[in-house]
Amino acid sequence: MNERRGTDVDAANLAQLYKFLGFLTHTLTDQSVKDMHTNLKAMARYDHKDYDAIIITVLSHGVEGRLYGSCGNLTPVRDLINIFNGDSAPTLVGKPKLFFLQACRG
Repeated sequence: MNERRGTDVDAANLAQLYKFLGFLTHTLTDQSVKDMHTNLKAMARYDHKDYDAIIITVLSHGVEGRLYGSCGNLTPVRDLINIFNGDSAPTLVGKPKLFFLQACRG
């Protein structure tokens, strides 16, 4: 997999934008597929009762509805999004869950 040039700049700019919009930010880098699932599940279980929405942004490589982890394995985008369903993220029920994916091919 080729290095995604500019990713650090993109991530920093997005974090700055989200902070400007009033969001708390957490940046995780170089996540394996297992790490992505583990960290997103932990984020889904978090108590979001005092928050109005959540934004998840993934900057990676991808192909046809799947994203690469740093390990070189693929995970379906749908699997990541489904982590935030009502059963897994009860304090986000009825709140916007925004997913932004920047996934270059190759």
